[in-house]
Amino acid sequence: MKVLIVGGTGLLSTAITDQLVARDMGFKTTVPLVETFRRQVAWMEKSGKTKRVENEPFEDLLLAACRSGTKPKLPEGMDASPWGNQPTL
Repeated sequence: MKVLIVGGTGLLSTAITDQLVARDMGFKTTVPLVETFRRQVAWMEKSGKTKRVENEPFEDLLLAACRSGTKPKLPEGMDASPWGNQPTL
């Protein structure tokens, strides 16, 4: 099930699931998930939005920290979270 939070905060948030939309609006997925990912990656590569891991300067720092079970020692402002939501500032 996919969930989209539409608005509000906490208990007042409105959650819309793909099942709810299918039931109430007749929405039907027409592209399989694997094809969706393939298209997304192709678009990102074509538009220059991807980075090669070999060119990522902090890859070795993150891997070493993961292997040793320690917090990575990253430069100021560098985020260890792959989702970009934990600034080091």
